[in-house]
Amino acid sequence: MNLATILDLSASCLGLFSALFFCVGVLHLKPERADEIATKMWGKGFAISEEMLSQKSDFIVGAFLLLLSFMVQFVVKAFPDLFSRSVAQDQLNGVAISVAGAIAITFVARILNLHLGKVFLRQVQERTKGKL
Repeated sequence: MNLATILDLSASCLGLFSALFFCVGVLHLKPERADEIATKMWGKGFAISEEMLSQKSDFIVGAFLLLLSFMVQFVVKAFPDLFSRSVAQDQLNGVAISVAGAIAITFVARILNLHLGKVFLRQVQERTKGKL
């Protein structure tokens, strides 16, 4: 399998994983949290902003992965001779390399996602300190 095919498959996997990040943004809102947001009188602004900022970090990482996926696919298709060199002798090895590369990038993106969420939460805590 040549490098172009491996990169194309990796980009496809990244597109799939980015869609998962977009879905996770909605899944963060648990029923208990929705009840707290809907019924709690004091501090409800903080609860809402916390949920929205968590979704924001998911969106940022998902958008990054989606853009990366499209950029890789574009470069591979725009410059096929650049990536036509064979990297894996067996089709299955090439698929394994593609999926492993995409998973590694996704793990790094998840770490970035968690870090962004903490940064956003710290920012909202500093802004609301003493107001609630």
